[in-house]
Amino acid sequence: GPDRRFGVHIQVARRHRKAAALCVSIMTLANMCGRIGFGFIYDILKGWKSLILLMVINGVSMLMLTQATTLPFFIVCVVLVGFSFGGLLVVFAPMVRMIFGSRFYNRNYGLIFIGYGIGAFVGPKISAYFYDTTGQYTLGFIGSAILAVAAIVLIVIAQKMAGKMENAQ
Repeated sequence: GPDRRFGVHIQVARRHRKAAALCVSIMTLANMCGRIGFGFIYDILKGWKSLILLMVINGVSMLMLTQATTLPFFIVCVVLVGFSFGGLLVVFAPMVRMIFGSRFYNRNYGLIFIGYGIGAFVGPKISAYFYDTTGQYTLGFIGSAILAVAAIVLIVIAQKMAGKMENAQ
């Protein structure tokens, strides 16, 4: 139909309010599973690799959302987004302590979450702009995937810098 060009996310929201509510619930459950799952993953992979894995999952899920034309595929995307989002909260805490130490842990962790809050405020506005100008969320998903790749590059750089700081001490 004519709504197909908008993607399944718009169809769900417009026509199937119960399905949209179900997707929100599924994302919440995936978020919880991400918190639990990345607790185990962090113990195995440790900090930097866990953080990179989160960014990979997030970036891939954003690209997948650009192709979501069926509700089951959209739900898979929602699960991946929720899982990676929940994992971030688990991985950030020990990473902040590992990188900056424990002396000012609470302050440093709070500063990390300023960026998180800015993203939560600005991100939806950027997505709304893309939707208002193009009638689709595709550019927002692509932009998010690009930011995930940029985050991976910055993580690798930060890892190298942290290694040099450890070796200098």
